[in-house]
Amino acid sequence: MERRIGQREQSVKSKEGELEGEIGEYRQKLELAGGLSMEEAREQMLEELSIEVRGRAAAMIRAERAKAKEESEREAKKIIAQAIQRCAVEETMHVTT
Repeated sequence: MERRIGQREQSVKSKEGELEGEIGEYRQKLELAGGLSMEEAREQMLEELSIEVRGRAAAMIRAERAKAKEESEREAKKIIAQAIQRCAVEETMHVTT
């Protein structure tokens, strides 16, 4: 039982080493294909993400501003309607008395 576990551990370690080597080769191929080092690719990716995030944030801000504008216009219309009603009631009372 312990022997099998030991063999499996060795097998896993061996495969892990192979995978690490393949990952390294893959990174080198990507660097060559892209003409960028790992750090340059990382910086480029971060810049692209930053631009995307700023764009999404700006869109969210515009949407919230539009929503706030609609709500404030609706509230302003409501207040104006109430003021007109009050004035109409007062004027009607004043004229009829």
